[in-house]
Amino acid sequence: AQAVFPYSMRVFTSSPEAGGMRGPLLLVALSLCGRQGGSVRPKSTRGSQAAAFFDKDLEGFGAFVINLDSNPQRLAGFMDAVGKNQPWMTSVLQRVAGVDGRKLLANESARKELLGRGLIRPADLRRAMDSRKGSESWNNISPGAVGLYLSHSNAWREIVDRGLRHGLIFEDDLRFYGRDFKARLRDILRGDIQADIAYFQHCMDSSSWPSGADRAESSSPPRPRQVSKGELVPCLASYVLSERGARRLLNRGFPISQQLDMAVSDSETWRGLSRIVFEPALAQVGQESFISSVQANNLCQQWGWKVVGLLGMWSRHLFYPFCAI
Repeated sequence: AQAVFPYSMRVFTSSPEAGGMRGPLLLVALSLCGRQGGSVRPKSTRGSQAAAFFDKDLEGFGAFVINLDSNPQRLAGFMDAVGKNQPWMTSVLQRVAGVDGRKLLANESARKELLGRGLIRPADLRRAMDSRKGSESWNNISPGAVGLYLSHSNAWREIVDRGLRHGLIFEDDLRFYGRDFKARLRDILRGDIQADIAYFQHCMDSSSWPSGADRAESSSPPRPRQVSKGELVPCLASYVLSERGARRLLNRGFPISQQLDMAVSDSETWRGLSRIVFEPALAQVGQESFISSVQANNLCQQWGWKVVGLLGMWSRHLFYPFCAI
C-alpha cells in the first residue's frame, strides 16, 4: 500500500562553507515523491534561445516553478508569460509539484508524520487547523501556508541535491517581467552582484509595482539594496537563491511556525550571508494572486489591489483601516 504522507527524508552533510556553521551538521530536507514522481521538466530547447543568451552562465543554474497538480490553468498562464517575455528560460525551467496543505492536514496520518519528524510543533499545527479557510493575518498560519512552505522547501532541496550554484524560484502566479530582469539575473550568475537570496518580486512599497499590474510605476532602473537586519520582505513569487542560501533555509527553516515570507526574513537565518532586494521590483504577479489558500483574502483585499493597480502603490495605505493589502 502506498504511504499517505508523500515525502521521503534526505540527509545532507553540512560544512562551514555551506551554512556558516561549525562542525558536522545534518540537514534534514523534504524530497517530494508525488504519486507521479517529483518534478517535471519541460522539453528542452537548449542550443537555441539559451545559447543566444548566456549559455556559459547557465552552468550550475536551474529555474523552478511551484505548481499544484490541481491547478494546471495557473501553470499554463505562467508558461505563456515565460514564452512571451523570457523564452530563453524554457531550457532550464523545471516544475516542482506543489503541496496541497488543505489535503495534507486533513489527513490524520500526514499530521502525525509532520509532528513525528519535527516539521511543525503541536501548537502551530493546531493554529493552522483553526484557519482552514486561510489565515486572517501574516501573524498566523493556515493549511495553505503549511503547504506553500513545504512546496518552496522542495525547490530548495532541488538546488542542494543537484549541487547548483544558483536557483531561480517562481510561484505560478508570476506573470509580468521588467525589462532588466534578464540582465540583473546575469549579474548575479556572473558574480557582479553578490547575494545568497535576491528578491526579484516583492510587495513592499519600494517595489513600485502593484500586484496585478502589468508594469512597474517607476521607470528608474532596478537597483539592488542590502536588506536590513530583521526587515520583512513580503511575497516570494520570484527570487534567486544560492546553494548555501538553500542549505541555510533547509537547516534553520523548520519547524514551521509562521508564514513563509516571514520565516525567510528571519535575521538569524541569514547571519553571515547576503540578502538583497531589487527596487523597483524586477517582476510581479498577476491578478491570479488575489485568490489564495494561504490567507483569507476578503473582497476588500481583492478590490483593494485592483484600485492600487489604477492609482499607484501609495494608495494601498488607504485600505489599512479596513484590510491589509
